[in-house]
Amino acid sequence: MNRHLGEAMVDDRVPDTKSRMVSAIWWLVLVLLLVAPVSFGSVGSGASLVAAMLALFLVFPAPLRQIIRQETGLLIFLVVFVVLSLMFLINTKEPSDMRFVFNFIALPLSVPVYLLARRHAGGPWPLVIINIALLGTFLGTVFGALNVGVSGMARASGMFNNPNMYAHIILLFGFMTLPGLFLSRSRWRIIYLSGPFLGVLGTILSGSRGTLLAVPVLALFALIYLLNQPGGLKWLIRGGLISVLVMGLGMAAFLVRDVKLPRVGETFSVIAEVVSTGTSKQWGTQIRIDLYKGAWRAFTESPIVGHGWANTPAKSAEQLTGRRPATGVLNSKIAARWPHVHNDFLGFAAAAGIFGMFSYLALLAAPFTNLKRKDAFFGHRVYIAVIFMSGSAIFGLFDGMFSYDIGINSYAFMTAILAGTFVEPESAVSASA
Repeated sequence: MNRHLGEAMVDDRVPDTKSRMVSAIWWLVLVLLLVAPVSFGSVGSGASLVAAMLALFLVFPAPLRQIIRQETGLLIFLVVFVVLSLMFLINTKEPSDMRFVFNFIALPLSVPVYLLARRHAGGPWPLVIINIALLGTFLGTVFGALNVGVSGMARASGMFNNPNMYAHIILLFGFMTLPGLFLSRSRWRIIYLSGPFLGVLGTILSGSRGTLLAVPVLALFALIYLLNQPGGLKWLIRGGLISVLVMGLGMAAFLVRDVKLPRVGETFSVIAEVVSTGTSKQWGTQIRIDLYKGAWRAFTESPIVGHGWANTPAKSAEQLTGRRPATGVLNSKIAARWPHVHNDFLGFAAAAGIFGMFSYLALLAAPFTNLKRKDAFFGHRVYIAVIFMSGSAIFGLFDGMFSYDIGINSYAFMTAILAGTFVEPESAVSASA
């Protein structure tokens, strides 16, 4: 019987009790990764880290050197973690500064998640993962609708989360559901078309303008993906008709409920203003522009090793002027408390210099290192990798993805699951031979 690299021989060597524990941890990781973060924010994301730590005791020993050699994406994660840790250590002013290394603990923990995923390669598991992502998107949209429509919040965010990160995650998980159209044989599989619509609805409710800018890009990749799948054209036509219906019903519902989302309405005018003048009258946008300049200045002051993640926010904000109109608090004081600079690339550059820049680019490249295997899941694997990389890159331009625990955890673990589960066991064996 052929077994692929890293898969435990459950029938031969793993006791029934351990096998059940492995299965339980696997389900726990999937639910905590794909359902909890959208609705429960950092609490759910942090719990997924705990589950990955528990998996350490169940999936090892394993042929780790062989696995790392085969899965370049995992090697990238490990190298990035070590490099960032060294840069932060060099810039440490107080012992507590090193706590920021744990923001990236998901990178090494992607290895046990990958080993769990390899035990569940191919078969029904990719569809199971899609189903859980659809459930997470649906529940997240419900939470968002309750936030705005019932609780009267100005912006949807779920719980223990902020509106921007809520939007980032729900949009990615929403578009991730489309492969269910081709992995499922159910006559009800049209439900997988709802994923992108739910993701976009959650984004609109969040008022996250930076996330909205990713919608056309993700829609374009979804269009390309559908046209390259057998029978994809009919699903594209159905999706187009549903889009018209959903937009009509959505506009009617917003008018009836008199729901006002001014941030969404301002999106294009704010973009036009920034492009034409380089400034914005909108406070949230202008402080981002000023912070970007501050982060770049911080990078130029220490271009090799940066300033460390603990020092970067204050260093980037120290020359900010003005006050927040609503409260009168100094902008420099507000921005110095943010654990990021609202831009992943500049944040990594200011925190770890040129090593941070290359680390950020390496993280974006990691999901594509396992695409050489041409098997039945190849197209779905490519699509999800492209969605996560492009979405994360766009989010990182205007807010952040890898500078939040939810963002880096979701990205690292989904990359590991793509490499381990969205692949046929037989093709994995031949790739490692």
